[in-house]
Amino acid sequence: MAVFEDRYSELEYEYINRVDKFASITKNGIWLKQFNTNNNLSSVLYAKDIKNEGETLSDFMILEYDKNGSFQARLDGDIAKLNPGYWEMSDVLISPKFNNSYFEKNFKYQTNIKIEDISDSLSAPLSISFWRLGKFIQFLENLGYSAVDFKIHYYNLIFLPFLMASLLILSASISNHLKQNDKFFTTFITSFILIFFIYFVSNLFDALGSSSQINPLVAKGVMPIIVILLSTLFFRYPRLIGR
Repeated sequence: MAVFEDRYSELEYEYINRVDKFASITKNGIWLKQFNTNNNLSSVLYAKDIKNEGETLSDFMILEYDKNGSFQARLDGDIAKLNPGYWEMSDVLISPKFNNSYFEKNFKYQTNIKIEDISDSLSAPLSISFWRLGKFIQFLENLGYSAVDFKIHYYNLIFLPFLMASLLILSASISNHLKQNDKFFTTFITSFILIFFIYFVSNLFDALGSSSQINPLVAKGVMPIIVILLSTLFFRYPRLIGR
């Protein structure tokens, strides 16, 4: 599934969206592609550490290139904080191609990068295989980046078999006391209501988990428990569904 999703993303970029990815996150840090309209130079920014989901970078380096791809300058600094339209940098060593290096205590560097560009450039959870997700989540959190969406997807894959089994038990509890001559209208209505109830509660917990109001593990793990409780209730009290 992850392979197909990754291939779909490539084809979507090639034939439909044509939207460049601004960021790439690796085990060594983050790489950003950006453009500075002040000097008409494109650049690649590398930083070892990320804070506030990409808004603050530390121990960074910028390599500037002209439109022909020729190297023009290098900037090394301590902290870079992203503001609308520019990076606010501190303790920056600027090394131009043809001039001597010089130091700037505080420096503003124009950029076309936005904070959402960094988020949107991350791989989609569906494009990462289940076996890699756990390490990838830990890796993102070590970089200081939020991994809530990846956790939701990861726990969804873990609890999916339990949810399917609990739904099977629920269906058995509803149909357990059915007889050949029974009327099925009440059972049908009960099943219909339960479908909407489970769908609504599942989406509610997903929304709470995605917004970090509850733990993603709880958000995905609570549904099988709720379904099992409903099944137990119907097994013990069949009159609840008109028997």
